[in-house]
Amino acid sequence: LGGVFILLTLYAFVRGVSGATWSRGWASVAIGAAWVGVTAKETVVTAPLLVWLYDRAFVAGGFRAAWRQRRGFYLALGAAWLPLLALLVAGGGTRGVAAGLGLGVSSWDYLLTQTGAIVRYLALAVWPHPLVLDYGTAVVRSWQQAVVPGVIVLGLLGWAVWLLVRRPRAGLVAVWAFVLLAPSSSVVPLVTQTIAEHRMYLPLAGPVVAVALALARWRPRWAIPLVLTFASVLGLITVRRALQYRDPVVIWSDTVAHAPDNPRAEHNLGLALQQAGDGAAAEGHYARAVALDPRYVPARYAWGLARLQRDDLGGAVAQFEAVVVQEPRHADAGLDRKSTRLNSSH
Repeated sequence: LGGVFILLTLYAFVRGVSGATWSRGWASVAIGAAWVGVTAKETVVTAPLLVWLYDRAFVAGGFRAAWRQRRGFYLALGAAWLPLLALLVAGGGTRGVAAGLGLGVSSWDYLLTQTGAIVRYLALAVWPHPLVLDYGTAVVRSWQQAVVPGVIVLGLLGWAVWLLVRRPRAGLVAVWAFVLLAPSSSVVPLVTQTIAEHRMYLPLAGPVVAVALALARWRPRWAIPLVLTFASVLGLITVRRALQYRDPVVIWSDTVAHAPDNPRAEHNLGLALQQAGDGAAAEGHYARAVALDPRYVPARYAWGLARLQRDDLGGAVAQFEAVVVQEPRHADAGLDRKSTRLNSSH
C-alpha cells in the first residue's frame, strides 16, 4: 500500500507538469497521496524527495529552479511528514513493539546488519535464489562482520551520489533504491524482522530501469531477446516459488533450511507439522526453537500444548511453568498450567 502511494504521488506530479501549464488538480492529487500514504507506511516519507529529484532531473533542471517554481507545492508535499510525526509522538516514538528506538536493538547494530542486508537485496535483484520468507530477528554486533558489505554499500552509494551530481537523470535511477531503502534499512531498528526481502520490491524498479536503459542504448538489437529470455527464466522460478506457498510445511521447511538460526521459523514449521498431524516432528522443531532462544515464549507454549495433546501432563506443565516465569501475563499458559495440574492430580 505504501508503494502504491509513493508511485501515485510521483505519477500525479508527472501528469501535473506534462501539460502546457502546471496543473493544480494533479498537484492536489500528489499532495493527498503523500499525506494519506504516510499513515499507511512510514516509507512514504521518501515521496517528496523522489518528486524533487525527478523535478530537478527532468523538468526544472535544478533544485533551486524546482523550489522557485513550485515552492508552495513542495511545502504542502513536505508537510506530509506531520501526520507521521503525530503518529510517532502518540506511539511514544515507536511503532508498537515492531520498530523504533529503545526496543532492545541499537541503531549502530542495526546499521551493521543492514550493510549485509542491502548487498543481499541487490544480489537477489540479479538472481532471486535462494529466497527466504523469514530471516528472524538476528543482528550483527561486530563491525568486523560488516566491513566487506559496508565497503560495497558505501562504494555503490558514492557512485550513485556522483551520478546524481554529474548526470541527474542517471543519478535519479541510481539513488532510487537507496532513497527508498533508507527508512527501513538504515538506523531505525525494525526489531521484529531485521532483514526482509519485501523491502526491495519498490526499490527494485531503479536497477531494473538502469538495466533496461543500458541494453536499449548499448545493445538495442539484443535488448528484446535478452529481456524475454531472462523474463522467461525468472517466470519459471516465480512459479516454482509460488508453489511452495501452497503448503505451510513446505514453505517453512524451506525457510528453516535457509535460515537455520531463526527460532521463529522453527516454531512456525512446528505449528504447520502439528496441523498436518505430525505431532512428534512438531515437538522436535519446538525444541529446536527453544534451544536457539530459551526465552522464545511462543515455541515453549506450543510445545506445552503438543505434550498435553499426547497426554504428557508433566512435560506440559513444565513448559507452561517456563512460559509463566518468562511472561507472567501470559493468561493462556497460566490457565493451561492450572488445569493440567488439576487433571494430573485426578
